[in-house]
Amino acid sequence: MQKSVLSIMVVAALLLLASCSKDDNGGQLSYQLKTKNPNATVSRTSSGSVTWTSGSAYADKIEFEAEKDDDNEVEYESRVARRIDLFAPVSQLGNISLPPGRYEEIEIEVDLAPSITDTAFILRGSFTNNIGYTVPVVFYINELLEFKAEAEDISIGSAADITALTTLDLSQLTTGITESMLSSATLTNGVLVISATSNAALYSVILSNINNIDDVELDD
Repeated sequence: MQKSVLSIMVVAALLLLASCSKDDNGGQLSYQLKTKNPNATVSRTSSGSVTWTSGSAYADKIEFEAEKDDDNEVEYESRVARRIDLFAPVSQLGNISLPPGRYEEIEIEVDLAPSITDTAFILRGSFTNNIGYTVPVVFYINELLEFKAEAEDISIGSAADITALTTLDLSQLTTGITESMLSSATLTNGVLVISATSNAALYSVILSNINNIDDVELDD
């Protein structure tokens, strides 16, 4: 299975780390995901448009790696096995329990992976060409995706809750794709399917855009 790594480094997404002290039992990292511009035209050429209207992903696991209290390298992992709605206001991917302390050189990773019944990542919508003809569009990734984020340091007090929120901007997915590219794409039973095995050139462009649209903004 080919691995696609989504490094969250540009301006379109948000990772928010916020903590609040409660008692003496350690903290919890809660990872959330949401999409931006879910119901609008997300890419418009001079004569055509694509609109995404629904989608889902399958979260497999969450990993947290860091240097704790200046000398100990730690790694925590939580199996998730959860299908999430990409068009919900916010989707909860999972949680990891963390002992109190100061964490530096932090790396957080969320794996999306296909299951027996779910694809790793799927979007549904429609494409309208230059004469106003509309066809359904399905874009899906059926291989491992790794959402990665980095942080300098955070301090987790007693029972501090850490929330990590990543926002994906769907409006940039079809950057570089023209109306003619979509109009000449192969249809499957009347549906424009974009995947690793169907309209692979379009798939490569969208996958590359996904790798480049994300951003990290930290507030601890």
